[in-house]
Amino acid sequence: MSKSHRNKVVIGIAALSFLAPLKFTEAAVLHHLTPWPSGLANWIFQPWPIVVFHVLWVMLLAAAVMVAGKESWSIRWGWMPLGFLVAQCFSTGASVDATTSGSVLGLFFSLAAAFWLGARMIRDRNDLDWLAFGWLAAGVLVTASGLIQLSVGFEAMERMVREHPSTTAQQTDLLHRLEMKRIFATFTSPNALGAWAAAALFIGGWWCWNAEGASERRGRRIVGAAMSAALFFCLWKSQSRASLAVFVILASAAFIWSTRRSLLTLLVPSVICFGLLTIFYLWHGHGSVVEWFETSGSSRLAYYKAAAHIGCEHPLLGTGPGTFQAMYPRYKSPEAEETRLVHNNYLQMWSDSGLPGFVTFALWLPGTLLLWLRRWRLAPSRERISPLLIWCACAVFALHSLVDYDLYMAGNSWPIFVLLGYLSQSEPTAAGNTRPNKIP
Repeated sequence: MSKSHRNKVVIGIAALSFLAPLKFTEAAVLHHLTPWPSGLANWIFQPWPIVVFHVLWVMLLAAAVMVAGKESWSIRWGWMPLGFLVAQCFSTGASVDATTSGSVLGLFFSLAAAFWLGARMIRDRNDLDWLAFGWLAAGVLVTASGLIQLSVGFEAMERMVREHPSTTAQQTDLLHRLEMKRIFATFTSPNALGAWAAAALFIGGWWCWNAEGASERRGRRIVGAAMSAALFFCLWKSQSRASLAVFVILASAAFIWSTRRSLLTLLVPSVICFGLLTIFYLWHGHGSVVEWFETSGSSRLAYYKAAAHIGCEHPLLGTGPGTFQAMYPRYKSPEAEETRLVHNNYLQMWSDSGLPGFVTFALWLPGTLLLWLRRWRLAPSRERISPLLIWCACAVFALHSLVDYDLYMAGNSWPIFVLLGYLSQSEPTAAGNTRPNKIP
């Protein structure tokens, strides 16, 4: 394939990775709530309808297929997204809400396309530099949005609540955000912001680590330190406990694995992790685990229990992608909170798509990450640090999927699946390995 043409596709992938967390963060089951912007200012500052996202990724995919030519498919890795899509298509055919399932299925096709684009188009450090630049450029605007929200946004929201009490009385999530001052920036929930910021911190680490030359390395470290502080601020002010815990645990584990430290060194990062999480809980005045369980924790358990029951009753095809909301009222207690999604991507797959959907998703997302670990386990420490940072960004998404619905928001999931596709093809240059390394 022509390198110049491939570079143009890579820049397009980076551009969509930049736009995704800024413009396409609404959950797929709520895509109809995003109006078309009117006027240039709204196009700049407001979210865009999901149809724009679909047009963009389809254009990218078509360009990439033309560039790749006969190299466009490899059964070695292609069976994972293909099996997932087949399971989702069958489930959609038996859906209890065909309209919702259709919109979610469209998102799933975009994730398979992202995986393919990452696997076929991302070849070397220069390509990853473009992707990292897209992530960090988005981080600047996400942080700016969070700062504006913290300084004047909450005041405007509180004024709206005072002026329209009947309209906002049922919006418990909005009232909770006002009370806790949880920022969500360009995203639709603080937890989504926290998960994206945690992944972006690892991408920023990759960008700093892979500088060439002393002057570039110095410049990247200065910019990287500033960006890391800004992203960690977003993570902290989102008050997403799960995102912070996942970030600290993965950062500690990555340090141990990359340096081949003794298991005894687990003690230090474990103490640091425990201390940070304790401070986090106490800082925001809601440090009691019992208090958390009585509010958010009990609601999540109700969702999980209902999803497990639905999956057991519809094990073959599920009830259709994104249809948990349609089924949940039959299983919830009268006092339980309403929800549209399970807040656990794996259980949502079990509920919506049955056993085939759950298994193919598990093989695709955590499966790709585990296969990467197996492939790179014997690589020299210094060689694996660079791809390990990319792996950690994807692992943030995979672990956070246990407690939230990031998969159903293109802003969170699409950039991650590009990186996941890249990881599926990356190979170490250790002795006896004949495949070229993706990061020379």
